[in-house]
Amino acid sequence: MGPGTPNPYWIRTTTRKEEEAVVISVEDLARTLIDTNKFLKTSTLDALDLSGLIPLLRDVNSGMELLRELGLNGRYYTKEINGRTYVILRGYAGLRKVLSASRYLPTNPKVIAYGLTRAAAGMDAGVNVVITIVVLVPLEIIRYLMGEQTLSEVLGNVLTGSMIAALSSAAAFGVASIPALGAAPAVAVVAGTIVVGLLIGWGLNRLADALNVSGLISMALDRAAQRLAEEGARKARGQRILGQFYHDNPGYDPWRGLLGPRW
Repeated sequence: MGPGTPNPYWIRTTTRKEEEAVVISVEDLARTLIDTNKFLKTSTLDALDLSGLIPLLRDVNSGMELLRELGLNGRYYTKEINGRTYVILRGYAGLRKVLSASRYLPTNPKVIAYGLTRAAAGMDAGVNVVITIVVLVPLEIIRYLMGEQTLSEVLGNVLTGSMIAALSSAAAFGVASIPALGAAPAVAVVAGTIVVGLLIGWGLNRLADALNVSGLISMALDRAAQRLAEEGARKARGQRILGQFYHDNPGYDPWRGLLGPRW
């Protein structure tokens, strides 16, 4: 190649993109999650933490989808017609993209997808509890690995958090089945469900803290583990004593006096 001839790798070297990678240690990541959870609980007065935030965002998202379909003034309620129960939708059907009919059976997939039946509400509540457990368990295990709590405290916190999530979700989705809300706009039902869930969760968290529910569960688990350990040690000690007795008395037969002489 003569003077001024481009380097054969010139195109590749000039078009290469440099990317920076941010590396964070496992300890720093764990500390960030713990601090974020503490900040969220403190700033919301124990109404929300990481395990409750994701189900809340899911409820808000599903509520927004329902409002986009029915409109802010849309209404729905159940009614029995000719011996069959229907979900009745009020509003201009021409504006709805999915729920285009004025009434549906509760078993219709469209109705279930938008959570307009009690079965769908119960399923959503169950999903929220599962999400809470999925988020809560790793967070508590991280705190255990960071040396902030014992294993029994982890189990106590997980059980308490799971019970609170189940009760608050059941109460929240029970709001939608109140007959008095049948004439209310869908926005009121959606907002009421979310607000009731937050208030019930906050109240249960306060009550659990006041009664030290997780601490009582932790102490009960510690006592049970201690009893098992003592029972295991007692059996092992008895076996050692019995083994030593047979070693010192090789000719001893405890059944000889019962079975009579051997001749």
